[in-house]
Amino acid sequence: MSTQGNRLDIEAQTRDVPVACPSCGTVSARRHSVYRRRLADTTVGGQSVEITLTVRRLSATKRPVHG
Repeated sequence: MSTQGNRLDIEAQTRDVPVACPSCGTVSARRHSVYRRRLADTTVGGQSVEITLTVRRLSATKRPVHG
């Protein structure tokens, strides 16, 4: 967390733990990619707020079943 002028900057990231795939339910920690999102919010205590969130995109090791 830091301040730049009249803006409060917050950096956050998802935890580095295995999670279940929402499609097949397989638990995986295999990272496919990482991307960043910037979220802006209204002022808090007279300062504007910007949150930079780093998110992991995981790959399930189980192949999807079609049919």
